[in-house]
Amino acid sequence: MELGDILTGIFTAAILIFLRSANVHAQRQKIVSTRLDSYLRYWNRVILDKDWFGIFYVGVKWNEEIRELVANGGTPEDIVKLDAEKKKIIEEFKEQLKENPSSLEAEVVKSRKYIKQLPESLKNNLMSLVATSSQNIIEGKTFISDEDASHLDPYMASVSIDLKMKLVNLMGEAAILFAKISHDPDSFKIKEHSDQISELLWQGILISKDIDTLSKRVKKYTEKSAFSLTLMNVGL
Repeated sequence: MELGDILTGIFTAAILIFLRSANVHAQRQKIVSTRLDSYLRYWNRVILDKDWFGIFYVGVKWNEEIRELVANGGTPEDIVKLDAEKKKIIEEFKEQLKENPSSLEAEVVKSRKYIKQLPESLKNNLMSLVATSSQNIIEGKTFISDEDASHLDPYMASVSIDLKMKLVNLMGEAAILFAKISHDPDSFKIKEHSDQISELLWQGILISKDIDTLSKRVKKYTEKSAFSLTLMNVGL
């Protein structure tokens, strides 16, 4: 066998191995993106069912403003400035709660009534339930794992992991506030917990922003076939 034939054989084998690796990666991307898309759809349904669209819309609008900034030649400094403006709104909301807590009185009354109707067993086991739910998210049982996220593009992986940790943090902080309210619903004062309420609102906006971002970007995987993803992985 001539040297040229040997080199051609080696080169062909290397190409086939490379293509097979790209295809295996593509198959994994399809699985991970489908799971991620399902979880995102679930959280979107929760937002609609709980009537939290007002909070979700703030995150969606924020993303639109970022895209508009970028399209118009905005710099990273402009995006940081926009982020600071959003944070300032939350600070103003916090001060408003302290100065005029009656603005949320209707929600407080509704929450008190809801909490009083809950079984004591649920109230007593709430922290345990939240801890289990948080662990399931972290371990990739009810969300994609860090390893799963690594099969997506770097930005999506970063946002997915960030979203996961924000969800865990929000659940924990909300459970703590709920425990304080459920201990004595009638004595709960918004003014005394304005910091916690404002932080929960801020986390909710950040989560909605991430959900919106991922819902749009995940389509580049879910709407492509494994073959198309294979070609994308090899740069074609």
